[in-house]
Amino acid sequence: MSALLARLQQPIPAASLVAFRVAFGAVMVWESWRYASKGWIPRYYLEPAFNFTYAGFEWVAPLPGLGMYAVFAVMAMGGLGVALGFAYRTSAVLLFLTTAYVFLLAQAHYLNHFYLLVLLSGLLAVVPAHRVWSLDAWWERRRARKAGTPEPSSTVPLWSVWLFRAQLGIVYTYAGIAKLNADWLRGEPIGSWLANRADYPVLGPVFAEPWAGVVFAWGGLGLDLLALPFLLWRRTRMVAYLALVGFHLMNAWIFTIGVFPWAMIALTLIYFDHDWPTRLVQRVRRTAPTPVLLPAARPTPRWVLAGVAAFLVVQLVLPFRHWAHPGDVAWTEEGHRFSWRMKLRTKKVDAPRFFVVDRTNEVVEIVDPYAVLPRWQASSMVKRPDMILQFAHWLDAQAEADGQPDVAVYADIVARLNGRPAGRLIDPDYDLTQGRRSLLGFTPWVLTMDSAPAQHTEPLAVDRWDAPPMRTTAE
Repeated sequence: MSALLARLQQPIPAASLVAFRVAFGAVMVWESWRYASKGWIPRYYLEPAFNFTYAGFEWVAPLPGLGMYAVFAVMAMGGLGVALGFAYRTSAVLLFLTTAYVFLLAQAHYLNHFYLLVLLSGLLAVVPAHRVWSLDAWWERRRARKAGTPEPSSTVPLWSVWLFRAQLGIVYTYAGIAKLNADWLRGEPIGSWLANRADYPVLGPVFAEPWAGVVFAWGGLGLDLLALPFLLWRRTRMVAYLALVGFHLMNAWIFTIGVFPWAMIALTLIYFDHDWPTRLVQRVRRTAPTPVLLPAARPTPRWVLAGVAAFLVVQLVLPFRHWAHPGDVAWTEEGHRFSWRMKLRTKKVDAPRFFVVDRTNEVVEIVDPYAVLPRWQASSMVKRPDMILQFAHWLDAQAEADGQPDVAVYADIVARLNGRPAGRLIDPDYDLTQGRRSLLGFTPWVLTMDSAPAQHTEPLAVDRWDAPPMRTTAE
């Protein structure tokens, strides 16, 4: 163990980690600008009347007025500070806090790539990625020269680079493992998505072919599973990287997935030699390589290494938590988030309805979620049982505010997964006001695909509660 700790703390050139820092900071500035320029700040955080939150973070709420704009401004400044290496620790911490806050605000807007940005911003706050090519390093060296004191170290410990290699490797590998399912191996849902893009130039006719989905599915599977070992082996590293560049560019062209492809193209360079940016600059300038002196590294506190190890263990275990739940995770959604399960399902819901039953006067109110929520929120909610539960509790609270303190809420949700036959997602006999959220996500009101066959998709009769009076939500 002592030999491993010594190896992990070995000093190495900081250049590759610095390139990672600059690229990530630039991505975060770009992401902040996208949210502001495209009107996403009011759309996702200010306009909705109801805020879907993650279990355990119900207390997180959007700031009113211009507060959310200030949050994104701080995020942009944090990203710029990280990229420039200016007040690096403060910038990195601010970047992490604002990114995590924004992520936790809107469960209905969950994105794997934004989750990754949260993780990477937190890791950057831990590592010394500002020791060279930063305003902080320039100032520290200038001050040391004036004082006649030794200049600060220009190296970083080996573990700081391998930390990011491990995190990106987890993303690639677990994305591949998640593709080992029957739907993906038969070319769905990617086959349906490609068929809808038959009008694309050049490759459109290829996308329309029946075999295109299978080819793309198996190609993506192989690339994800082989990415990490091929990036780690020097002989195949460049080939693997170029293949991943092509993969990400294709994704950026076919799908609307924001900054993720561009970020991964830039950040995956962390797998190359530690001094690749220095050698690249020397080659461009046509200068001879200069030897790099690596002084003895200052030992990293063991509590830091223990924290890093614990973080990686969580990242390795968390994606498998769906095994603790019955049913197909793509259907039940239990364990889907935070598991790098990307582009694996298309779930369509036909005419979702909620029934708010007043136990006092037996009045039934039929609620169309698309009539009371923004479309982007409603379309996300009706496919995800934990969000369906949140919406049911919100309907309960709204009814109580309207003078109905004793109501039951039932859901009629019929869904289709990846072109399969339709089935009921939620037990229509379960009063969702009795359901409770859990960090583990166990949801007894969710029907597995085996217990929700197509013959159980007929509309529910309103008089099933023996409640003749009825009204329908119209706004």
